[in-house]
Amino acid sequence: MCLGRLATYRLRRSCTAASGGRRTGPLPGELAELARYDGPAESFDTAEFYRRIADREQMGCTPGQAREHAMAVMSTVVDQVSEGERNDLAAQLPADYGELLR
Repeated sequence: MCLGRLATYRLRRSCTAASGGRRTGPLPGELAELARYDGPAESFDTAEFYRRIADREQMGCTPGQAREHAMAVMSTVVDQVSEGERNDLAAQLPADYGELLR
């Protein structure tokens, strides 16, 4: 799974849990497909988010490296959505995910 798909998939999974199982709003273009997640909602903090990304990336990726990768991917996502969409996303996530939306 490519890094972009992995980070947005994991974030969508967390958003689904944070929003009580509701799906988040539409994302533009290919981001919607990258973030598609139809599984059960789960709730986890950013430490677990980065650990899961590191596990999926394999090849010795540390959670710290996974954090850097997720930050890079999410900076691209944030640049592609409106301020209102960023605010909606931020409202659905625990506060510690805020670093991903800057």
